[in-house]
Amino acid sequence: MKYLLKVALIYLKYLFIFLFEFIRTAIIVSVGYLLLFGIQQIFYNLANIQLTIPMLVLIAIANITIMFLIYRNHLQFSGWFKNKSYKLSESVTKVLLYISVFFIIYPFLHIGVNITLTLI
Repeated sequence: MKYLLKVALIYLKYLFIFLFEFIRTAIIVSVGYLLLFGIQQIFYNLANIQLTIPMLVLIAIANITIMFLIYRNHLQFSGWFKNKSYKLSESVTKVLLYISVFFIIYPFLHIGVNITLTLI
């Protein structure tokens, strides 16, 4: 009986560590995403750029990717949950970062380009 109680307590400990780490990750990603988007929104407003839905989707993908990179390469090693996880390789990190930066600056490149289809 004592053995089962010890095993249950060990599993309960890992469950709480997992839940705390999950909540920590959700808070970090949410706050980071909101900060990134808020800063970007200031620049888009200064440039008088009206964001369309496709642009917002690209910006959201870029921000989520950047937060993923920050978490995966730095923040996952400072939490409660200790495991044998590794950083992303430098080439993968660079490719994802370049794509994210392109998605973020895309609205600036899109200024003055209005594609309209007219039916005659």
